[in-house]
Amino acid sequence: MEKNKEGYFTDYPKHVFLILANEFCERFSYYGMKAFLVIYLTDALNFDDNTATAIYHSFVVLCYFTPLFGAMIADGWLGKFRTILYITMIYILGSIVMTITAIPFNGSYVVWAPFIGLFLIAFGTGGIKPNVSAFGGDQFSPEQTRQKTSFFSLFYMSINVGSLLSTIITPLIRGYVYCFDDNCYSLAFGIPAILMIVSEIVFAIGYKWYTKIPPGESILKRMFGCVGTAIARKCRCCCAKTTSSDDSLSVEEMASKKAHWLDYAAPDYNDQFISDVKDVLRVAWLFLPLPVFWALFDQQGSRWTLQAQQMNGDVGGFIVLPDMIQVLNPLFVVILVPIYESLIYPCLDKLHIPNRPLQRMGAGMLFAATAFLLAGFLQIAIDKDIPAGIPNGQAKHQWINPSGCPVNVTDLQSLTQFNIKELSSTDYVVTASGSYTFEIRWGDSCLNTDGFQSKNYTATFSPNTAYQLFTDETDLTVHSYVQYKITPTGGSQSTVRFYNALSFDVNLSITTVNENQEKTPRELGIIKQQNVSNYEEIILSDYEATLKLPWIEGNETVYNITQVISKKIYSVNGAVYTIILHHENATAKDTITITQIEEIDPWTVSIFLQIPQYFIMTTGEILFSITGLGFAYSQAAPSMKSILTAIWLMTVAIGNVVVVIVAETGSAMGQMAEFFLFSGLMYVTTVVFAIMTLFYTYVDRNDWGAEPEETEQKSGEDNFGMEFEDKENKFPSSAPNLYEEKAKEQEYNDINVDAHSENEQNDYIDIRL
Repeated sequence: MEKNKEGYFTDYPKHVFLILANEFCERFSYYGMKAFLVIYLTDALNFDDNTATAIYHSFVVLCYFTPLFGAMIADGWLGKFRTILYITMIYILGSIVMTITAIPFNGSYVVWAPFIGLFLIAFGTGGIKPNVSAFGGDQFSPEQTRQKTSFFSLFYMSINVGSLLSTIITPLIRGYVYCFDDNCYSLAFGIPAILMIVSEIVFAIGYKWYTKIPPGESILKRMFGCVGTAIARKCRCCCAKTTSSDDSLSVEEMASKKAHWLDYAAPDYNDQFISDVKDVLRVAWLFLPLPVFWALFDQQGSRWTLQAQQMNGDVGGFIVLPDMIQVLNPLFVVILVPIYESLIYPCLDKLHIPNRPLQRMGAGMLFAATAFLLAGFLQIAIDKDIPAGIPNGQAKHQWINPSGCPVNVTDLQSLTQFNIKELSSTDYVVTASGSYTFEIRWGDSCLNTDGFQSKNYTATFSPNTAYQLFTDETDLTVHSYVQYKITPTGGSQSTVRFYNALSFDVNLSITTVNENQEKTPRELGIIKQQNVSNYEEIILSDYEATLKLPWIEGNETVYNITQVISKKIYSVNGAVYTIILHHENATAKDTITITQIEEIDPWTVSIFLQIPQYFIMTTGEILFSITGLGFAYSQAAPSMKSILTAIWLMTVAIGNVVVVIVAETGSAMGQMAEFFLFSGLMYVTTVVFAIMTLFYTYVDRNDWGAEPEETEQKSGEDNFGMEFEDKENKFPSSAPNLYEEKAKEQEYNDINVDAHSENEQNDYIDIRL
């Protein structure tokens, strides 16, 4: 035993740890920037939610479509090492572009430039996706089955650790580090860029130690050639039978009727290869409904994150930001996979409860549909936080009393009265558009006179508009301003607008007071007396206001007398505030303070109510995605595993295309209806998939050294992941003829079956490649 252990470690190729480090850095970079991408698109680049969702999923489409090119480049041109090395440079360039374009120049972002970065990153991550784990497997000799298995365990642990850490760290940087006003998107993109540079350097260090298999014929190209040849000959035979004889067809081709259309590819392709292509197409047919699952699954980073922006993440003063909640998925994966592999699946087997691969996949689809059903009901609760809008053709208004004494307002048409306390406001009142006359009465405490004084004021309300009406006891008048912000604030921020009730103009700035936040003042500019400032969205923090008071120097007014207001401004997620600048009281004119009035309530639904939908979706992922590729690989010959990987990745890409279409065409339906739409679509797709599975017959792979009964019944045997099975079982593409070396293939598969059997409970490979 000691000798075996010693040989295990002494023979272990140490340079594979450079590949592990490379994968960790790349996954950290990819998931780190993707975690807050949709928030960057909405908050920084000012895209609406639907457009941001479409851009996000278009990026994912490219990420899962470009692996086709990465595999073809590696197999038929550059080989794996040079493909990874060169395409990573493109990846780095894209990350640098994202970092630079996230710097606001002159206070604004260059909107079109990030698309260049996203395209380069998509091509980069897709180009290396099918090659890194395969290149790692190439570093082991056929006898090092245990070492190779341990490498893949470490490889996919590095994927999970990278994605888990990045979905924690980059949202924290985005939300709590401040470089430019209230954000630091450039640093949040910059750290993933630095990790990519490190990954390139680390990978290149091992150049002289790597085993590099030269490129050869691409198996993908060969399969397409087989299918194309079969279709062409099938068409020619059909045409020859319906028209005149074709001299280019042999007598055998003319006379024979093939059992399957792919059989027409013979003799250019041997019978074994044609049979393997048939098996791939059978599995591909079963994959047709699968894009709908990915359409739901990948919305965790878009629609679910946008939903989290409408929720309250306050936990004892610490704010859980919307993009932070995504960490639940990799966290649940790490927790649940061992439970399923070591407990749930074995228990189902002992209880004789059917849980073959296709049944698990169907169950996973049901879980995904249920997760979106919960998201829809949660959206109903969130929508209740949104104030009622303005009915079409009508208007609404509210009264605000910025003085230190009560005011009475009477609508002379409806005789409705409002008794407004000092420094407070009324609720919004919906009325028909048009002109209204109000009587405003100020008491003697406001005017320092006996009795009260009143004055009539006529207001004209335009259709579909909200107004704020400020009473002014100094001139016995009313100041009316349009209220443009009538819904809660998104993006984990709140909105403020200042009203200057002082007897002079002021130059106002606000600054966060938290120790770890940026201290650069945010200049709101000069606010004239009895006027309002522009709306300003602020982060969830405490602020202090600094006033620069006017001073006359010659014929010029300068603002060089600074006064810091001791009372702090607070910010709660989603709220809209009107903040009144006023004197402490009538006798203390030198003391200026603020009163903060909450015009629109903050979001109240807790962000932690998303936990059930994340848990259910992750359960669906484990049942569907992990099992799905294991099933596919058990049904295909070893040489076809890369083909199935490509098809699997294409289902992810197509699923994201579905989201793009719905986001761009169904914008009027609302988020709640969209969640229910996807849930219903998934339920219907599950039924279709279940019907399709009834007609599927599992392939017996005895000829390849695998026992089908063992593959189908052993817990976890079919749960191997994408790149592991894809490339570990694939023969070198430079082999002259895969099917002329049958003995070598049999030996190779025997080794793989043994390796799988030893690790059937532990070989979880995360599909989040």
